Amino acid sequence: RATLKRILENAVPQTLQEIALSDAGTIAYLPTPQYADNLPAQIDWMNRDGTSTPMRATPARWLHPRFAPDGQRLAIDLFDGTQHDVWTYDWSRDTLSRVTLDQGGGPVWTPDGRRIAFSSARRSQRSNLYWQHVDGTGEAQRLTESDRRHVAGSWDPSGRILAFTEYDTETGAPTIMLLRMDGDNTVGWRPAKPTVFIRDADDPMFS
Repeated sequence: RATLKRILENAVPQTLQEIALSDAGTIAYLPTPQYADNLPAQIDWMNRDGTSTPMRATPARWLHPRFAPDGQRLAIDLFDGTQHDVWTYDWSRDTLSRVTLDQGGGPVWTPDGRRIAFSSARRSQRSNLYWQHVDGTGEAQRLTESDRRHVAGSWDPSGRILAFTEYDTETGAPTIMLLRMDGDNTVGWRPAKPTVFIRDADDPMFS
C-alpha cells in the first residue's frame, strides 16, 4: 500500500483509473489525462436508461458544461490549444457563440440567463471571478480580487448571492465562500466583500 501511495503521488498531472494491486506488489493501472484539453470529444446526451446520443458531434476540447436556466443552451469552456474561453452552444441550431475573449472557464449562468460568471487569471496570477453578458455586450466585470484561486459554483435563486470555492495558495485547502451582489439591472451591480460559509469543502450548489 505504501508503494501504491507513492505511485499515486507521482502520477500528477495524471489521474489513475482501473487500478489493480497483485499479492506480489505489482500494480497495473490505466493513466488518463487530468484535463480534457488533450481529449477532443463530442458532447453527448445521456438518457435515463443510460444510453447516450450525440448533442454536438463535432469533437472539441471542452470542459464544465452547464445548462442555461431555460434549458435551451449550454455554456462550456473550450480550449483552442492556447487558452480556455467560455462559449454557449445552441443545439437546436448547432451554433456556438463566444462569450469571453480574454480567457475564461467554469461558467455558471445567473438565474435570469442574462450573464455568466466564470474564473479567469487575465489580470492576476490566480484565477478570480468575473461575469459577462451572454450576448457579448459590455465589458467583463471583475467580482473578486484575491491572491487565491476562485472557482464559481452556484447562484442562489434570487441571483444576488454567488457561492464559490476559494483555494488556499499554500495548502490547496478549499473554502466555500458567498459573494453578495448589491444593485439591480438598472443602476448596475456591485460585488460586496465575500464571506466564509464553510471550510474544507468545495463544489457548492444551491437548492
